[in-house]
Amino acid sequence: MAVRDLGAVDKNTIREIFRRINSTDYALKSMEVLNAMYSGKYKQYCEALSRQPFFDQHKVFPEAYRKRMYDLTFCVILVTTILSGYYRRDEKNAEYLERYNDEFLDDDKIQAQLDQVFDFVERCGFAEHSRAWKQTDLFTLLVELHSALIVNKSPLDVETVGQRLRVFYGQVDQLYKGKKLPEEGEVPSGQEQVFRYLKAATKATNDKYARVERAEVISELIRRTTPDRAEPSGKEPTSGATALRANRVASGAQGKQGRRAKPAATKAHKPRD
Repeated sequence: MAVRDLGAVDKNTIREIFRRINSTDYALKSMEVLNAMYSGKYKQYCEALSRQPFFDQHKVFPEAYRKRMYDLTFCVILVTTILSGYYRRDEKNAEYLERYNDEFLDDDKIQAQLDQVFDFVERCGFAEHSRAWKQTDLFTLLVELHSALIVNKSPLDVETVGQRLRVFYGQVDQLYKGKKLPEEGEVPSGQEQVFRYLKAATKATNDKYARVERAEVISELIRRTTPDRAEPSGKEPTSGATALRANRVASGAQGKQGRRAKPAATKAHKPRD
């Protein structure tokens, strides 16, 4: 392996050299490259979030995943989705890491909201090996509970929601018995939504359409637990895909903050969520 002494060069130059060497993304994962390019407030917040006991207690990120920064990837996608709505793979990661590199003023607010969501998930009573702790399923659950509890301010009963989710995840596991996705004609009557979720949780899981499919199923399941699931006249019920965008517009300040920092590109983004 060839080694060259760069001498006394500044950190920005080193980062640029690193970016160019890894621009084809052959050797490193996307987040490993972004980690070398951005070390600011947004990345620092998401990194701290990934180290919270909530994830360690439920073994969400195996050590090998942490070494490849899948934990950081998960949290960047989680927070960015809360701010912007669902998106494809990691398309918006670079955009938001750059936008809030200098300032991320909503870190305390987002953390307080996520603490509420984490506490709710803990009280749902999922077993140690529940699929709720799988990254794909947990990502959807966190976003949709954030939408229900924080954005829609739904009066959720944790025992009712927990029981419904435990039954649902059990049905998903049963349908996926043998780790084989059944054909549509093989799906038992009344299990169509279970199949819809399973398909989106096992195929192209990080594509936007799969994230939205899972979100719609979980959102409806959660909404059906509320005392009055009917929305007021003239209002559409919202899942994370739409409610989170509305939340961001309503907050306003964070968007202005982003414009004061570096402007986002018009287009930009696996722990595996």
